[in-house]
Amino acid sequence: MRKKLLGVGAVLMLREGRFNTLAAQGLFGSGKLVERPGGALFDTLSSAVSRDVDVSIMSVRGGDAAGERVALAIEKAGIADHSVVFLDRTTPNATELFDAEGKPVAALSDIALFDLAFPKQLRRSKARDAVANADAVLFDTSLPSAAMVKLAGLATATPLYGLALTAAAATRLASVANRLDCVFLDVDGARDLAELAAGVSAAELASALADKGLKRGMIFGKGWMLGFEHGAAFEIGMPEHPAFPDLERAKIAGTILARLVEGDTLREAFPPAGV
Repeated sequence: MRKKLLGVGAVLMLREGRFNTLAAQGLFGSGKLVERPGGALFDTLSSAVSRDVDVSIMSVRGGDAAGERVALAIEKAGIADHSVVFLDRTTPNATELFDAEGKPVAALSDIALFDLAFPKQLRRSKARDAVANADAVLFDTSLPSAAMVKLAGLATATPLYGLALTAAAATRLASVANRLDCVFLDVDGARDLAELAAGVSAAELASALADKGLKRGMIFGKGWMLGFEHGAAFEIGMPEHPAFPDLERAKIAGTILARLVEGDTLREAFPPAGV
């Protein structure tokens, strides 16, 4: 029987731009801009769908044209949609710019609806039913800390996975760290969560996260991935300079996540087959 994975968090209109050449601060530069419904949670779940896991999502969006595009993207991805639409609100959006080498340059997000709506939505019977019907739950850091605690309370008998593929708001995971079965982290966010300065080794970082109560997880650095599980750490390289690094990380996270949901250990799922 196919396992059921529920995702709770952000799906938004995402604009990703990459300069053709290195651009000095304050100067214009040519490049490529792509607009699409997405975000780390959506991209991760879309990758998990391709690995024969039944996936559903619970998010919030506005009743505008962007919200319609988000709904269509969820449907096309083969993901069941339990999201709530606020007709008088605009759909959250984010713009991310990368330099010619794929390094982040700047980001701007309009996601106030997530902070406003998620704590209320997780108190409703629809949320309780969705969690109860899932074999595993993945959430991202678009949820405020209070909403994470509420979700963890709903998922007491269900594996709970945390997703923070950018550094922003990764420290919110501290409120539920000892409840997480696995966490997917950007290296800067991992340092913030572990309360360590830059320059520590990957192994030291994994050890510090374990001390915070995290049982296992994956850390994405520049050109490398580190997994840690039950005191053991293992590292492999990543594809260099993908067009949009966040999307590449989400695809890898989704592949590994699907195998965790199916019962593999992180070590068995790492490195991911087919990536």
